[in-house]
Amino acid sequence: MANAFCTECGEKLEATSKFCGECGAPTASTADVLEHSAPVAIGRAVPSADILAPPAPAEPLIRAAALSTAPPPTHSTVVMVTATKSVGVAVLLAICFGPLGMFYATVGGGITMLIITFVVALFTLGLGVFITWPICVIWAAIATNSYNAAVVATTTTTK
Repeated sequence: MANAFCTECGEKLEATSKFCGECGAPTASTADVLEHSAPVAIGRAVPSADILAPPAPAEPLIRAAALSTAPPPTHSTVVMVTATKSVGVAVLLAICFGPLGMFYATVGGGITMLIITFVVALFTLGLGVFITWPICVIWAAIATNSYNAAVVATTTTTK
């Protein structure tokens, strides 16, 4: 860092700090970034000269957590959110659309039952769908339940 002291209040700065911990003024490297970025205010437009001035108590400026002097975290936690599937919707789709309705619950099962239903219907003159259709409904319910159990098993809670 080129300057080790704040240009506004004279407080000593850490080498990695972006803002002064005492007055909140940006360091020389941060001032360049702030001059070329759009300022953010609550409820009013801010002239670019106001960005370096301390915020007024009635309408504080948002400085995007830049005033924090805490060191950056050494690790990050990635949280993946996956929604569960509705067993009722899976069963309803399988009842209404047979193997096509299974695509909501399981793509592989939908393709498999689509082929099996087509072949069985071809050889039984369409009567085989009375056997394959209930299989689709049961398979959709089981596949959706298994999917939901896998989602819940991979979900971890941290304290």
